[in-house]
Amino acid sequence: MATAPISSPMHVGWFQKALGALALLLAAMLVIAIARRAGGPGLPVAQMPWWLIVHMLTVIPALPLGAYLLLRPKGTSRHRLLGKIWSGLMVVTAVASFGTLLPSAGGYLSWLHIFSAITLVGVPRLIWTARHHKVREHRATVTRVYAGLVGAGLFVFLPYRVLGGWLFG
Repeated sequence: MATAPISSPMHVGWFQKALGALALLLAAMLVIAIARRAGGPGLPVAQMPWWLIVHMLTVIPALPLGAYLLLRPKGTSRHRLLGKIWSGLMVVTAVASFGTLLPSAGGYLSWLHIFSAITLVGVPRLIWTARHHKVREHRATVTRVYAGLVGAGLFVFLPYRVLGGWLFG
């Protein structure tokens, strides 16, 4: 049985709207970059390291799903179900990002891993706050975790980074 929504899309703040729009743009850029890479020279997408494939396959749906969750009514059974899916995608995305630590990947830790750490701390917190009906804390935590995802996405498209090269190169 569906419960009544706690809030409507009209109560979404400007920051959440901008974050959602930016995330949709990033998701489109990611798909275009991968499509360009798949058709271009160099290592085919299918031959990329498993952790990078997992990372991309979880980031791509996490971006628009997060936007949907931010912009649509809260507190419904749909919101709770999709929130669980999004949380799972985010945890897998964060864990997969640490594939760069593998010796075969160069064994390096990037400053972008700060966003992964924020996610791994934030997701359990947002689940706890939701289960304990701490709506303000839940919303703030979700917004921080999602902003971290979008922030990391902005930096990976810089021209000197891999995805920036795929998209603009």
